[in-house]
Amino acid sequence: MIVFLITTDTPSATPLKNKASTEIQNISDNPADKDSAGFYDPSTQSFPTSLEGKVLFYIAIAFSVFQVITAAHLLDLPSQILRAVHVGFLGLLGFPLVCALKKQNSLFKILSWGAGILSLVIAIYQTIEYTPLITRYGDLLPTDIFFGVIALRLKRLVNTL
Repeated sequence: MIVFLITTDTPSATPLKNKASTEIQNISDNPADKDSAGFYDPSTQSFPTSLEGKVLFYIAIAFSVFQVITAAHLLDLPSQILRAVHVGFLGLLGFPLVCALKKQNSLFKILSWGAGILSLVIAIYQTIEYTPLITRYGDLLPTDIFFGVIALRLKRLVNTL
């Protein structure tokens, strides 16, 4: 397998050889290659070391455990509930994590945690109201509309980030 590293300072691409080959080019040896690389590697950053980072880390662990349990069919859920909980976890983890990694001020941290908690609340609502939501399709209650509008607003917020 040959991977191409596209740099901004030269118009050509530099091929990276397969690890099985004896001619391995390691881009981490040259700091100039890191700065000029035309890609972003999110694995270079870690969870913040603060209490917020620890909470986010354990949310990520809980999310991973949920994914493994449902993938192994130890917990079989209807697909609508599975998707709702998946998106709820992603919102709870994603909003505050992006804010923490960007080192935003306290107001943005509060708003991001609020958006994350709202994501989880929407998932809980969809899980609890699964059967009633399906049976009253087309005849929604004001609570259904409320949670739907909140979900749409959160989606719009994601699109603006």
